Amino acid sequence: MFYLSMATNEFPLPVEVDQSLLELGQRISFGRRLRALKQSDVARQAGVGVSSIVALEQGAPGVAIGTLARVLWALDSLSELDQVATVDASDPLVTSRVDTVPQRIRQKKGLK
Repeated sequence: MFYLSMATNEFPLPVEVDQSLLELGQRISFGRRLRALKQSDVARQAGVGVSSIVALEQGAPGVAIGTLARVLWALDSLSELDQVATVDASDPLVTSRVDTVPQRIRQKKGLK
């Protein structure tokens, strides 16, 4: 597997993650420009610095998820966050196991 950038020296980002972040940043930038807003306008409304907007639009992996949520809110697109990691309720695996999914997964005793 190839890696484009590093989240840390120890844990590099997979190419697919890098690409998804870049595309997310491009969509956010497009949405901002579509609304004829400057980066400073969105930053002020979201309560973050302009550098956070720049980083988000460039697909920087270190942008906090709270910053993403604030920017989506400022762009009146917060509902888009609801689509992240959704579960398809029509999936037979989901419907057959919905009542048996544990609250947490614990390591079995004696295993490390």
